[in-house]
Parts: sequence; structure tokens; C-alpha cells
Amino acid sequence: MRRHLRSDSVAFLFEVRGKVIGYSLVSRKSDPLNIIEYYLVREERGKGYGYEAVAKVLDATGSTSIDVSSNAWREAAGAM
Repeated sequence: MRRHLRSDSVAFLFEVRGKVIGYSLVSRKSDPLNIIEYYLVREERGKGYGYEAVAKVLDATGSTSIDVSSNAWREAAGAM
């Protein structure tokens, strides 16, 4: 991850009620948005936080769409 943070990537922390529940590492320079890493703690999954977090990352980066390539075989990743 350190290699990505020193490159053209930016990290986002996802918080709910002051508690960090996940993070995302994305490329700064892509549209569609390239999500390098994405994680939500297991206890917070299935509550809609993932969709809300992705929407906020899209807004913050000015991207209009997402390119999902890694772990797309997983049901949750493919659904996003």
C-alpha cells in the first residue's frame, strides 16, 4: 500500500458515528474511477454503507463511473 500512496493514488477512510468502518485506495487520474483497494469491516456490510462510500468517493474525485476489475467474481463486488 505504501507504494500506491506514494504514486498517483489517494486513500479515503469511511466513518460512521466517529468509527472507521473501512477504506478505499483509488487512482487520482482516472475516469472511470480505478479502485485499487476497497474494504468494509464485516460487521458493517449489508447496511448500505458501501454504496454510500463509493458515491462519496466518486463525488470527491469528480469521476462519473467506476472500472471494476479485481474481485469482480465476488458477488458483492460485482453488484457494486
